[in-house]
Amino acid sequence: MTAATPRHIHVLGGLAFSEDGFSPVPVRHADLNAWVCALLAAADRPLSREETAELLWPALPPASARNALRQRIRRLRDSGYAPMLQMDEFTLAWTGGSDLRRFRTCAAAHDWSGALHAYGGPLLQGLPFPQNQDFSDFVEEARAAQHAEYLAALWAAVREAGSDDARAAHLRDAHRLHPDEPEVLEELVRLLVRQGQRTEARHLLRQHERRLHSDYGQPLPPTLDTLRRGLDASAEDRPAQLIGVPVPLTSFVGRNRETQAALTHLLHGGPDRRWLTLTGPGGIGKTRLAVRLAHAYAASSGRKVVFVPLAALGSARQLQEAVLIALGDTPEPDDDLTGTLAQLLQGHPTLLILDNFEHLLPAADLLPDLLQRVPTLRLLVTSRERLQVQAETVLRLGGLDDPGSGDADGGGPGGSHAASLFHERAARSDLGFEPARWTDAVQEIVALCEGLPLALELAAAQVGDRTPDEIARQLRQGRRQLAAPLRDLPPRQRSLQALFDYSWDALPPGLQAGYAALAVLRSPFGVDAAREIAGLNAMHLQTLERRSLLILNTRYSWHENLREFALATLGARLPSVQDAHLRHFVRVAEHLAPQLGGPGQVEALARLEEQHPDHRAALAHALARRDARHGLRLAAALHWFWYVRGHHREGLGWLQDLLALPLPAGEDDVSDARTRATALKAAGLLASERGQGSLAARCYAEALDLSVRHGDRHTEADVRHLTGVLHRDEGRLAEAAEALAAASVLWAATGDRSGAAKTLNDQGILHAYSGDLPAARTAFEGSLALKREVGDLQGVAYALNNLSNVTSDLAVVVGLQRQSLDIKEALGDVHGSARSYANLGVTLRDLGRHHEAAAAYARALTLYLRLGRLNGLGPTLLDLADLLLRLAAPDPALQLTQSVLHHAPSGQPALRPEHVRQAADLTRQATAAGAVPNPAPLPLEAALQLTLTALGAYPAV
Repeated sequence: MTAATPRHIHVLGGLAFSEDGFSPVPVRHADLNAWVCALLAAADRPLSREETAELLWPALPPASARNALRQRIRRLRDSGYAPMLQMDEFTLAWTGGSDLRRFRTCAAAHDWSGALHAYGGPLLQGLPFPQNQDFSDFVEEARAAQHAEYLAALWAAVREAGSDDARAAHLRDAHRLHPDEPEVLEELVRLLVRQGQRTEARHLLRQHERRLHSDYGQPLPPTLDTLRRGLDASAEDRPAQLIGVPVPLTSFVGRNRETQAALTHLLHGGPDRRWLTLTGPGGIGKTRLAVRLAHAYAASSGRKVVFVPLAALGSARQLQEAVLIALGDTPEPDDDLTGTLAQLLQGHPTLLILDNFEHLLPAADLLPDLLQRVPTLRLLVTSRERLQVQAETVLRLGGLDDPGSGDADGGGPGGSHAASLFHERAARSDLGFEPARWTDAVQEIVALCEGLPLALELAAAQVGDRTPDEIARQLRQGRRQLAAPLRDLPPRQRSLQALFDYSWDALPPGLQAGYAALAVLRSPFGVDAAREIAGLNAMHLQTLERRSLLILNTRYSWHENLREFALATLGARLPSVQDAHLRHFVRVAEHLAPQLGGPGQVEALARLEEQHPDHRAALAHALARRDARHGLRLAAALHWFWYVRGHHREGLGWLQDLLALPLPAGEDDVSDARTRATALKAAGLLASERGQGSLAARCYAEALDLSVRHGDRHTEADVRHLTGVLHRDEGRLAEAAEALAAASVLWAATGDRSGAAKTLNDQGILHAYSGDLPAARTAFEGSLALKREVGDLQGVAYALNNLSNVTSDLAVVVGLQRQSLDIKEALGDVHGSARSYANLGVTLRDLGRHHEAAAAYARALTLYLRLGRLNGLGPTLLDLADLLLRLAAPDPALQLTQSVLHHAPSGQPALRPEHVRQAADLTRQATAAGAVPNPAPLPLEAALQLTLTALGAYPAV
């Protein structure tokens, strides 16, 4: 391989090298140079010189091993491998292409097919070690870890494959590469049996049995032996009898977990588990799944399957007659139909499938009687509503790619089963359809259809007449017009409107009105919301859920397609229902707001996050109705949630718009003034976090005036505290001390220990800024004790972090910072977590744990960019530039330093003199280390993205 530069290394299934565009050249007997490349590629990360020396020469003393490594590096520099190797003062790494890296990249992106395509077999399989070298410990450990990764990717690919044929292909490849993996063989054999391919299944088991006996002297494992004996007992493979079962004319996509669960229930359920009902809203795919199960059940069991469609029937007697006719009998008017049915079914194990039962619910009483009379009978029923019988087991279907469906992150060219379904059907509508041209449009269509198979099929049927962009635009405007004239669909399934009307017409008028009112709700809801907004009680909600018109997990929620149709029925009632919706969420938010500073804050934050879509809708309605009173009450109650969860820009926008509205004059003037003061305080807080100091100061000034005039001492204390924090961050330390002291006096007068703890914490920060570390530590410890007393978890997290800043023992500092970070992440405190990751990065850097520091900084930058909050980050970014220098990355270090100096965001405080000196030192060090001098400064956000790329080369260790 010295004649040309090998750009890629292949370590899965052996060892090979390749150049761009050429096939891999296998290496049968690798010299030590090739083995070094292979070991570095197998490690898939930079190895320190010490690690590499110990790996290559474990028996030598460390000094001798390091000397041997220096000699080996000189030889590597003269070899054809050199351009693809990083060999610096500290580390070695393979930087060329790698099949192992490609495998892991695909697996991390959940591209399971891509990962399996990259996999060629066990790591470095069959490659002999160089003479007098033994890397077996490293190779075996790495091989075992990679094998576990491969199996995880394989099972994910099998689970998410769109069809049994695709699953079988994955398993056949796996069995070829790992013929001694019993779980793979067992799953493949079971799948082949389900497909009716028993001859191949029997051949594979016998082949494996012979290999185990000849190579190891071992019999088949018990599970495989049971399968073999079962196959041998059914040596005569007779086709099962299928009566009335439709032959699918299009492929079945997704539903892997539901298919497996349902088939297991039907095949192996005991005598008391012989009835399965598939429920879900119209268009969800109940009939398609029932047809798939019919064929799979027949192939696996060899038993009779009878499929009876019920949509056109109107009574229990018609149902019985339809089943009798399917069984070949001619019913007479005076017959005991149930008795005749039982007699015909006796002695013949049968799966009876009754499709579309929802309009024949009174006939459900016939089914338990039939099950009792015929012990060998099994039932599969599809219905929008469960039949409410004790013997029934229910499998509820959601959309394709729903987390509960087992299809989440599914396979296929579109990245999901919903996209795969659209692609397949679109290619039927237009053979020239090119998925790659329409990736974004298809993703939007899939999202708007919410995984509803019928909606996807109706949308795909328009391809050829419309482009996917046009279909997506139509769906954005509303789903009500989505239709397709497919002649082989029942009329009620030729449009989503017809589908909705079928369920709507079955509701009593009173329940129709309440159901429509619920459509203003966008997030999960309970009985309280239903009662206050729609006048419905628990029994009403249970009825709607039973009819598949609502979803029930811990709370109720909507199928978005149904919500859109129900909302359209409100008409002139819509504004009054929205008023009730706004009042409800004002009440809930004001109830939860006090809990955000106490023991219940984790639950309160989670509840508000879940309700966020409804908050947005309620605030938009308040603005549209110019209802400043309820709008400001809601925004004021939400402001701390916005602060903690990082919704700074959005929250400030709502507050500014609502504060611009006039409050109505009247009997609530004092209450309205206090609400406005709280809202102004909230706007100031969020403006300060956005780097808009002058806006924050104006808001605080007006809030302070209102709170003092109306005797609202609590708001006054809070505003004085926040004003002190603003002054401190602006470097006005004397004014900050005065404002914080005034707040402390007010907290004491009101008896608010939570507020007192908060102010004491910020007084500690002020002491630290002034250089009085003992006073700072005393303040932080006092604040921490108070916050623990009142149960303020977020306050505890901030106090722990501040305490770490005045602690000298770095090992203790890391412990305090990790405790703080754990709490902030549990609370979903995005801003606080970003600060903690940055602080942790500094400490880990100072401890010499540079790779861990890089990972911490990468997480911090990701969160800061997500927040859009870059003000005040100058010192943090200069510390990061210092870390980059220690990681031998002088160019990103210099670029980041120059960007900090030249592109401070609007409103960012100027760098202190010590930070300007630090930036000058970093510039000199980076240039001396080989950085390209005087780079053009990038906008700070672009510089951070570049820095993230550099940090990505140093995973945590």
